[in-house]
Amino acid sequence: MLLISRPLRAGVLVVLFGVFGVRAGEPLEMPKTAAGKCAEAFFKASTEGTAAAWTAFEKAHRGKSAAGRRSLEDRLRQHEDVSKQSGRLTPKMILDESETELTVLAEGDKEGRAFEYTFVMDAEGGLDGIAIRGPMDPAEAAKGARSIDASTKEAVVEAIHDQLKSNYVFPEVGEKMCAMLMKNLKSGAYDSINKARPFANRLTKDLRDICHDKHLRVLTGGNPNVRTGRTSTRGIDQAGRNFGFAKVEMLPDNIAYIKLNSFDPSPAAMEVAAGALAFAGYSSAVIFDLRENGGGSPEMIKFISSYFFKKKTHLNSFYNRPEDSTTETWTEEKIPGRRFDKDLPVYVLTSGHTFSAAEEFTYNLKNLKRATIVGETTGGGAHPVMFVEVANDFSIGVPYARAINPITKTNWEGTGVTPDIAVPAEKALDAAIADAKKKFAAAEAEEEGGDDE
Repeated sequence: MLLISRPLRAGVLVVLFGVFGVRAGEPLEMPKTAAGKCAEAFFKASTEGTAAAWTAFEKAHRGKSAAGRRSLEDRLRQHEDVSKQSGRLTPKMILDESETELTVLAEGDKEGRAFEYTFVMDAEGGLDGIAIRGPMDPAEAAKGARSIDASTKEAVVEAIHDQLKSNYVFPEVGEKMCAMLMKNLKSGAYDSINKARPFANRLTKDLRDICHDKHLRVLTGGNPNVRTGRTSTRGIDQAGRNFGFAKVEMLPDNIAYIKLNSFDPSPAAMEVAAGALAFAGYSSAVIFDLRENGGGSPEMIKFISSYFFKKKTHLNSFYNRPEDSTTETWTEEKIPGRRFDKDLPVYVLTSGHTFSAAEEFTYNLKNLKRATIVGETTGGGAHPVMFVEVANDFSIGVPYARAINPITKTNWEGTGVTPDIAVPAEKALDAAIADAKKKFAAAEAEEEGGDDE
């Protein structure tokens, strides 16, 4: 099959052979933007595949705020983990570009796998995060760059309209989004868009302008079962990334540190979680680092939370609009290990990238007064989402339910979770350690005072 794609640079046509790919010997030319230069350096580092190359890339392009959320060691480990899945990457096609983002379709040299890489830049032009979608079949991946006509756009808009009308968590907001879509379609607002990925991104923007719901997303391709999130590695094998448990260690003063980058619901992930909590079982304080956590499953939230409550505790409830029903989430009565003492200091580190299920964990523990939240206000996504194929190889993530905290009777949608100790994300760990030491000193002084009596 022969495809013709026009990268987002005026006057340049690139002929693609096979499913996708630039002509042999002609590397894909990146736009002369901060995101384009970052992407070019990223794929060069992937080709070299060495720790030195990845270190140079990180130091040259990672934004200051993003660098503070995660150590260089952790970044290098993630690059290594992802490289095991993809192999060396060759950029093949630019799928979309905006002022702050660039999405590139790349082919890995392992089993012909294809990946979408979205480079997200901060206001200063530094790399804020990389979102990865894949692995995918190359033919499936190329659908994001395919041409679309008026009938395709009409079918997609009408199918999305029906999904939102029937399933969006707030019916009145769903109606407003439906009316906007049909108005834009009839007025010709989408007439100039002739590629699948830019059309999906425009629909996402238009819908979010009304609902302000960061979980809602229109995607290209027929595989809706991918996670969304600005800094996630969507689709990458979780076993190869230790099911989100990036680091578990004992810091000075017997403070346990658990860096958790996703809430994986699998049985194997529960085993890893049990091991991490057993390691921390006799610590003087526990710090959960969720600064890079983009979400996951309530099942893992319930499992971990159960270790911190002696009695069965109501954590959260969810209202499901399609089923018109409410379910409650409680801690487990039985866990594979010992529960922590009720007075053990617990901290949760957050950033603006802490999102979705990571926010639920944070919100639950904060309102139950079981943890001190340290860092930045979180992203503000509280609605569970289901991915549905709509029409012509497009799909949509529809937020269909909402969290209802048993204490606040509301959730963190649109507002995020406010920290108890507000500091820049890069200073959150130091602030939590300092606060824990104050608690240790106060407890020691109280014990000494009791002995004098």
